[in-house]
Amino acid sequence: MVQKHVWIAAGVLVLLVGAFFVTRDKPPTQVDSALVLEAPTTLGRLEWERPGDDRVVLESRESGWWLTSPVEAPLSRQVGDEVEWAFGQTLKSDDLRFEMSDDRTFGLAEDEAVNVAIFGAGQSDPTTRLRIGEEIQVPGTGVARTFAQVEGKEKIYRLQAALGDLVRRRVDDLRSRSIVSLGDEELRSVQWSHVDGHLLKIEPAADSSETRWKLASPQVEMALDAASVGRFVNTLSRLNARDFVDEGDAQLEALDFDAPAVTVTLETGSKQAELQVVRQGEGDQAKLYVRRAGDGQVFEVAGSARTALLARMLDVKDRAVMPIASDAMTSIELAGDDRVRLVKDEGGQWTMARPAGVEVDQDEASAMASWLGALRAERWVEDVEEREAGLSPGQRSSVRVSAADGEEVLYLGASVDDLSGGRYARVASSPAIFVLPESALRRLTQDADAFAAPSDG
Repeated sequence: MVQKHVWIAAGVLVLLVGAFFVTRDKPPTQVDSALVLEAPTTLGRLEWERPGDDRVVLESRESGWWLTSPVEAPLSRQVGDEVEWAFGQTLKSDDLRFEMSDDRTFGLAEDEAVNVAIFGAGQSDPTTRLRIGEEIQVPGTGVARTFAQVEGKEKIYRLQAALGDLVRRRVDDLRSRSIVSLGDEELRSVQWSHVDGHLLKIEPAADSSETRWKLASPQVEMALDAASVGRFVNTLSRLNARDFVDEGDAQLEALDFDAPAVTVTLETGSKQAELQVVRQGEGDQAKLYVRRAGDGQVFEVAGSARTALLARMLDVKDRAVMPIASDAMTSIELAGDDRVRLVKDEGGQWTMARPAGVEVDQDEASAMASWLGALRAERWVEDVEEREAGLSPGQRSSVRVSAADGEEVLYLGASVDDLSGGRYARVASSPAIFVLPESALRRLTQDADAFAAPSDG
């Protein structure tokens, strides 16, 4: 009896297993031969259209890949390389194909898919038309793939994810942000022409010169600040866009490029880059826009490029302010309440002439002379009157530095009315006003104790 029940149970189990295999859904994937799409001999053009967006057209030119729709602009070099890598070689799927049972599973519905056409160079008809769908991560591998379908075919395949990544990017993420492209050529000159008539031009110095650049216009004797000039040239040679301003943008109508604040011209042996600069707004919140001559493209640039684009003579002037060398100094009189006066004898020893009776720490006195000889302005300023800067007689304090052949006076004025915390100053031998940091003021007003030799006790 027990054996009969066992045979009945076994029979029921067989029927259930059979029913499972008969009624279960077919797997969504099937092993099949890979899809192979040969690339054009030379990739010439790509077109794609995303639902609700303008048609995007990329075109290969001698100078590289260009975007020709919806705007005319070069692609970034990296994107151009990605285009060649993704579409300029044979496209091959993995060995899984899918039935078109539910195209929303694959992102290939009419309102989701990106329609792509691939053209060979000089061809008017595409070699391949694809519908690009959703990107996935292959389970267990971490490999990315994108669903794709050849136009007119039922089967759905998985191709490399780079195809889907490219055709779903924002147009601005495809474009080159490089504003100036000089290649490997050396600059022969950089010129700033301001709307108020101010002209500044620099050229490479002679090979035998220790400085990299010299002033070419105006033709006056003025040493340049190598660090500032080098920074400006580097910024301009590698100027990149923060954003794009295209035809039809409302912002473009508000920018007056008929009267740019400055026109910057960079010249090499074979090419010239001319940039018209417009400033919108005031102070640190002002925005800068550049129009490139030739193609007329307009870019917004980062505020960090402001000084390089708007440079004037005082921005490139050597910031060294003390004309007397440290080792030539014979006396130093500071501006503090003690009016400390240090004097160096013929043997090179420093003593304190005022206040009397203080033994001098030679290292401290020598360090003061070295620091004064290397004193540099934070920046030069213009359009500031002496009285406004607190540099008129009766307002200013002074530091006197003597040498065997003369004397220089450093005048210290009022605090700068901004967040820099600087102090206006100038030297008696020049009317040019500059700004010193507050830390310099503290050192220039030290009392006698700062130079006193340590006590033996």
